[in-house]
Order: sequence, then C-alpha cells, then structure tokens
Amino acid sequence: MLDPKRKPAVLSCLADITLALGGDFAKYVPVVMDMLRQVSTAMLIEGAAGDEDHEYRIELRSSFCENITALVQTLKGIIKIAFLLQSYA
Repeated sequence: MLDPKRKPAVLSCLADITLALGGDFAKYVPVVMDMLRQVSTAMLIEGAAGDEDHEYRIELRSSFCENITALVQTLKGIIKIAFLLQSYA
C-alpha cells in the first residue's frame, strides 16, 4: 500500500500527464474524476477525524485543485467539456 504522504506527489504527476496528453486525455476523464472524488472524500474524513497532520491535508487539497485545473485547461478547447464534467460537478 502506498504511503499516504505520497498521495499529493502522485496527484501532481497526474496533473502533468493530463496537460501533456492534451485533448487525448478526454477518454480518461471518468477514471480520473472517480479517483478525485475518492480523494475529496478522504480529505473530508481526515479533516473531520481531527487529523493533526494539517500540512498534509493542505498539500492534498492543493494537488486536488491542481488536477481539476489541469483537466479544465486541457479540455477547454473541446466543445463537449461541459458534458464530460457535468456529472461530476
């Protein structure tokens, strides 16, 4: 199992991959959005549990936002972006 401290770094790499693939990344949106949904749930649970590792949560949230930004930036030229991301909003 991956050390939780590595999650923000992995998410940052995923954002880089998203940007590198450009419009070809559209086919991976459902998988990535499902993963990001799981991360957002974990952020809420860890925060609610009184986790003392505040910096880790900040890094995780930052990486989460970085991925959403990369997705929107990558797919902004694709007309169907609204349809791709609508069900995840």
